[in-house]
Amino acid sequence: MPSGFFRPRSVRCLALIAAAGLAGVCASSVADSVDPTSVTALQAAYPGVRVYANDAVSNGWNTKFYGKPMTTGATPQAAVNAWLAQHDTAFGAGKLELSLDHVVQIMEDKFTAFQYSQSRNGVPVEHGQLIVLVLNKVASPRNIDEVVYVSGTLADEVVNGPAPVLGEAQSINAARRIGEFTHLTLWTQPQLVVYFGETIREEARLAWKTTGAVDTAVHGLEHMDGWTVFVDAQTGKVLHTRTEVLNYDPEQVDVSGTVRGNGSPGTLPDIATNPPQPMALPILRVDQSGGNSAYTDADGHYTIPFGGTGSVSINSSLDNGQWVNINNNGTGGVLTASGTFTAGPNADLLFNQTPTEHLTSQINVFAHTTIAHNYITDRAPSYTALDINIDANCNINDVCNAGYTNVGGHSINFFRSGGGCVNSGYAGVISHEYGHFMVNRRSLSQGAFGEGFGDTCSILIFDDPILGRGFYGPGTVVRDPVGENLQYPCSGAIHFCGMLLGGTWWDIRQNMGTTYGSQPGLELTRDLHVAWYLITSGGQGSNSAHPGTAIEVLTVDDNDGNLENGTPNYNEICAAFSSHSIDCPELLLLSFSYPAGMPSELTPQQPTSFLVDVAGLNGTPAANSGELVYRVDGGVFTTVAMNSVGTNQYQAVLPGVPCTSVVEYYVRAGATNGGVQTDPSNAPASLFTAVAGQVSVAIDDNFQTNMGWTAANLGATTGDWQRGVPVNDPSWAYDPESDSDGSGSCYLTQNQTGNTDVDDGAVELTSPTIDMSGEAVIGSYDYYLNLTDSSTDRLRVEVNNNDGVGAWTVLVDHNTNNGLEWTTHTFTGDDLLAVGVAPTSTMRLRFTANDSNPQSIVESGLDAVRVRNVSCGVACYADCDGSGTLNVFDYICFGNAYASNDPYADCDNSGGLNVFDYICFGNEYAAGCP
Repeated sequence: MPSGFFRPRSVRCLALIAAAGLAGVCASSVADSVDPTSVTALQAAYPGVRVYANDAVSNGWNTKFYGKPMTTGATPQAAVNAWLAQHDTAFGAGKLELSLDHVVQIMEDKFTAFQYSQSRNGVPVEHGQLIVLVLNKVASPRNIDEVVYVSGTLADEVVNGPAPVLGEAQSINAARRIGEFTHLTLWTQPQLVVYFGETIREEARLAWKTTGAVDTAVHGLEHMDGWTVFVDAQTGKVLHTRTEVLNYDPEQVDVSGTVRGNGSPGTLPDIATNPPQPMALPILRVDQSGGNSAYTDADGHYTIPFGGTGSVSINSSLDNGQWVNINNNGTGGVLTASGTFTAGPNADLLFNQTPTEHLTSQINVFAHTTIAHNYITDRAPSYTALDINIDANCNINDVCNAGYTNVGGHSINFFRSGGGCVNSGYAGVISHEYGHFMVNRRSLSQGAFGEGFGDTCSILIFDDPILGRGFYGPGTVVRDPVGENLQYPCSGAIHFCGMLLGGTWWDIRQNMGTTYGSQPGLELTRDLHVAWYLITSGGQGSNSAHPGTAIEVLTVDDNDGNLENGTPNYNEICAAFSSHSIDCPELLLLSFSYPAGMPSELTPQQPTSFLVDVAGLNGTPAANSGELVYRVDGGVFTTVAMNSVGTNQYQAVLPGVPCTSVVEYYVRAGATNGGVQTDPSNAPASLFTAVAGQVSVAIDDNFQTNMGWTAANLGATTGDWQRGVPVNDPSWAYDPESDSDGSGSCYLTQNQTGNTDVDDGAVELTSPTIDMSGEAVIGSYDYYLNLTDSSTDRLRVEVNNNDGVGAWTVLVDHNTNNGLEWTTHTFTGDDLLAVGVAPTSTMRLRFTANDSNPQSIVESGLDAVRVRNVSCGVACYADCDGSGTLNVFDYICFGNAYASNDPYADCDNSGGLNVFDYICFGNEYAAGCP
């Protein structure tokens, strides 16, 4: 490329210029559950990012940003930190107060998923959570960790805060007064929470949360009941009641060996035509009397280290599982097995040697609970939320049901045979109930989604779409999602509408099987199901599946962070959702590329041309349909046809504009099916941006290295400025958890554990020399400020235009407490002139944090200091080689550009290269340089 002519660089929207007021913000039509300004900034920074929010069903319960790669980082956590620092206000809930719950590797390290829980002013939000998905470097075609999906179920400002009026005792009394809860005698200590609905957004209210339960020690497990009550913390009004008992509602030379138990094979219950057969008992502790112990593996095998050669006694009990503890409420007690063996490989144990209903039920429940646990953890070993031992109550003295409870601890519960029903402790019933536990561990609402998710666990573990085969006897079923063929939206009971999700996943499984073969298709579906479980936001109202579910599944199926070009299994997945009237995100009809790059900098007062290639993706380009749409300095859009210079290739020409003007633009072309595709795909919400003039970097400092900043102490006893990665001391709540841009380091006032704020004085941080001599200056920095007395304390920012010599002038005083968040401040050359300081090439910035008497908490931080100059000098076109002198080498340079089809050689802007361009260049050469 010729060096003498000012050539635009190929970059996306210049967010810093828009922020500085040099460009109108990109227009965006978004839902009420997001902040339009922040979403505009997000989509401007990452053109093509899509927003899913505020559907009519859920009133904006969940919002998703997806479809294109967003922030990047040196690590997955750094990429997430950058997104949160720059864009978390996009959810319309202000700066987010988050705590990290889980970090999980998904699909063999393809993704890293981060789950955060939300608080409001330190009060936990019920169901408030944020999921951020990073496409890992090893899987990214760009070889970098990048955020590709962010999903938030987040509460807005609390409408009845900030502090409760109602006391704990009053809240329990309000719950007890509910007529149908008088039989609940055991009540938990009330917890203050923010409640904003279950799967439909309501006003966020401060509430007391308490759970009442039946005393089963007195009344028996068959009378188990429990309800959580949310009471308005100001008025005492009951906001919501939620059952914590979720019924199956069928009305809707070591010692080694294998441990097995006689249980019901397949998906049928314990009936005469399905007699018990030996099945492996996984993850069960086996003990050597007086010696070591070991857990069985997934196939029931175990090995206990043993140094001897004689006889050894081995025993085990079904209340010794790692993930489940069997409690038998029927006859025969909890099953045990034991034997005396000669040390070696044949120390096999068999439980339930003489099967009875109450014994076989225990084998079934133990085996299938552990299998359901391992179904998730085998595919996501870093996910540990399921790794707790839960109670499994077998043979409860009742009939025709099963359930999951979260009353005084997690339990799954199974009933005896009778009343025309079999013993409910078998196969898919067990997986379904454990599925409710999985939903709980993700902090999601149960309802129709919980029922549907429990169904999907049974469907995919057993590869069988029918729920509860033989529950009422031979040939009967409890639920048949395929036969029901539910459509979105669903209206009905939660067990009924749960079949919408179950039916969709079964259709995905069928489609995968058709494409890849039955068993490979099943395994791929299982992998997707587990990955989806780890990022899903759950249901919406009575809908267990919805358009957001399709976005979630496609996101974990995707392999490049870009949903617009489809995913490896887009057709199989979307055909399944479509069969239930759920739409997938639309794919791009056409793709656009720019052989010589896209202009982000323009030569003032001169037209700028660039080439645009159009290709088909899911459509065929229509000939001569290319158009350029642009606006100048935030004005009205102008549409012009692009010049066709080849098959589906165009030359676009941006107008000449005055220096420092900003041109926002996008291109579009038609498809033969009548559709129109734009680039960016969501234009005009996102736009490409170019500024007239040469944009040069004066400083771009993320503080990963020392670029010459100096720190001074002005009498403070603590709180000196220090550069480093924030220590994030949980015991000192005034420091930031991380830097602002995800790069790692920043400047902080004494970056150490403990009480490290500025005390009894001031500390200052001075920049190196910064050149701000351009015709236009654009600057920005991120600052952190946590004050407990903002009347006297502040972070003062000053400027000096003589390399620090002489007077300093206050640019801005930051004295508003923005604790626990980073804030971006921008300034321009006009701002400097407004305080009486002319921009020069020897500018310095100075940041001073002070703590005046009386003493208070003062914590401050600085990160991401950026300054750009826009110069208006017009480069000489004829000085092709940039030497500053016109000579024969400029003709050689032009000839090389012409031969390589460089757009620079299109001197007359005709859209093609020919002899007239040589004539044009000769005229420019003859005219000389200014």
